Amino acid sequence: MQRPAGEEVTITGQVIDTYCNTVMGVAGAAHKGCAEVCAKSGEALAILSSDGTIYLPVSAKPADPQNARLLPFAESRVKVTGTHRENHGLHTIEIKTIAALVREVPGSHFVPGKTEPSALLRAAQQHQARLASDASGGYVFPDHLLGFDAIFTLIKLLELLAKDGRAVSAVRKEVPRAAYEHRLETVPWDAKGRVMRTMVELHRDAPVDLADGIKVFVDGGWVLVLPDPDMPRYHIIVSMADSDQARALADRYSAMVKTAVGDTGSASPATAR
Repeated sequence: MQRPAGEEVTITGQVIDTYCNTVMGVAGAAHKGCAEVCAKSGEALAILSSDGTIYLPVSAKPADPQNARLLPFAESRVKVTGTHRENHGLHTIEIKTIAALVREVPGSHFVPGKTEPSALLRAAQQHQARLASDASGGYVFPDHLLGFDAIFTLIKLLELLAKDGRAVSAVRKEVPRAAYEHRLETVPWDAKGRVMRTMVELHRDAPVDLADGIKVFVDGGWVLVLPDPDMPRYHIIVSMADSDQARALADRYSAMVKTAVGDTGSASPATAR
């Protein structure tokens, strides 16, 4: 029997504990610990999308529970790509990639951009941003000053904490847990373009973001291959839910960069697997 083809979708939403959410009416960051315990006991995790639809994750194989894939994101916001099917009102999704989502304030949106300071400041001005960050600890509040200002950032943090009423430790618990790996690979100036062309070719059918270097979205996170604007080197930056997977992915992409440096043609697509 041939199964329905389904449709390829990208959804954003919150990973929920189906029992506590639908029966007890409990959800949110304060419920994260309980959701993890329930999931480990066998209660199904699902994705409550932004439009209110609940998607139950399924596998292409029978008897293949998906709780382990969602557990690192319990009660957190995620962005998911996959195959959606609907039957008698039940929505399922065969997950291809899942990643933690930056929290969005209603009426606002997130704009990815380059981390190079001058490009970041131009983008902040162009998009009339309220907040911009270079991902290295530098923050810009354009309404105050179109430039990096550590003192104002500290004052703003204290102001937001005073308004929120919670300790930093309580706020930190809401941040999705993730492993972070950063590698540097030496790449001669004359090979930097070849490395980027190779990476784009290897991932032509994969979900990517080309705003700055090439960011490849994988199951559980992403990997960014980024040319350094001032030095003959590339940055390989990985963010994943699992630390072992993050290290393995960083090793794999470091090897891919080295291969591209020494290859006068195209790297084999098999290298990306």
